[in-house]
Amino acid sequence: MAQPAKHHTVKSLADELGCSTVHIYNQVREGKMPHIKIGSSIRFPKKLIEEYLNTQWQSSLNTAMEGGISTTRTRKTDGAESFQHALERHG
Repeated sequence: MAQPAKHHTVKSLADELGCSTVHIYNQVREGKMPHIKIGSSIRFPKKLIEEYLNTQWQSSLNTAMEGGISTTRTRKTDGAESFQHALERHG
């Protein structure tokens, strides 16, 4: 039985988060999303992505408690929720 991958590719992360690969590439280019480069390939360690999304989620909650959520934060929250649901589904 094959072990689950420890890293996401750009496509698999975009699929998990329900966003486009262009968005993922933009996040990488802007230095906003943790990643590693292996040759010309970009990989996203699953543990680092989970921590990143948890941080984004906490930031969104803090913003909400301070008086409102911006649309940018809402999109990040939606991605965090999608990713969290995917993690729960896949154990």
